[in-house]
Amino acid sequence: QTANHGLDFRFRLTSRTLEVVSSKVFEGVDALHAFIGLCEFDLQRKYDKQILDVQALEQVGTGDSLWRIVKQVAVAKEDNVLHVSCIDALDEPLGALWVSTYTPVLLAARNRNEATSGSGDRHPVEACGVTLPAPQDGSVRLELWKTVYAVTPVWRGKHGTTPHTPAFRLTCGLCRHPSQAACVFPVFMRREVDAFFQRFQTFLRDSGDLSWRALFSPNAEMYECVRKHLAEKAPPAAAPPMPLKLLPLLELSVHLPHDWADFCEPCLHTELAPRSNHDELG
Repeated sequence: QTANHGLDFRFRLTSRTLEVVSSKVFEGVDALHAFIGLCEFDLQRKYDKQILDVQALEQVGTGDSLWRIVKQVAVAKEDNVLHVSCIDALDEPLGALWVSTYTPVLLAARNRNEATSGSGDRHPVEACGVTLPAPQDGSVRLELWKTVYAVTPVWRGKHGTTPHTPAFRLTCGLCRHPSQAACVFPVFMRREVDAFFQRFQTFLRDSGDLSWRALFSPNAEMYECVRKHLAEKAPPAAAPPMPLKLLPLLELSVHLPHDWADFCEPCLHTELAPRSNHDELG
């Protein structure tokens, strides 16, 4: 176990897998926004510069989706398919909002019973009933990738008082095959994890997408239930606000059509129209 800038870090390397568990407390951002930032998988492009493209393949259900992600790593180009699952586990022993991304079970397409490697070079494969695109030429598709995030609200400060700003602890667990020689060095992995936490914190602080996704994502109903659940459990000073209150017109306008102002009610034009001198004298 090591610590760096408030980062807790554990590392284990076996003959087949690389396993990393790390956690850090984030201040100034509420747990709901962190949960949304992880569930909305295409937003990873905002804080992971290795990602070249993210494509939604299927919305399996609320909080459950299938994604294709293309990224450029040090040794190769990866073209992966990942299943993203999100649940509210605040009332469970974990006491956190839980997000997991993992390589799904792949079966031969057309309801064949035999499993395939997912390489795409022999038979088309499917996951969750969706036939998956083959990997791009010159790229690899990982057979093992599991990442688990636990977003745990921090209700109390260092001295047992309610914090003046929202806070949460983000715990991240990763299991994968070692992909490069540098992975065997804990110092390298700790630096990579620390950089991820810093980029994610910057994204949460600066992104204008989170409140919009809270309102209009396919997962919007789930996010509202989570917000209400957090509000029930949190002290009054730490309850998350309604997303609409955090969405200023400047950020809202980015998502509106350029001619949105042309669709005003006629009576509004009449009320706002400048009055003539005749009207003022009349």
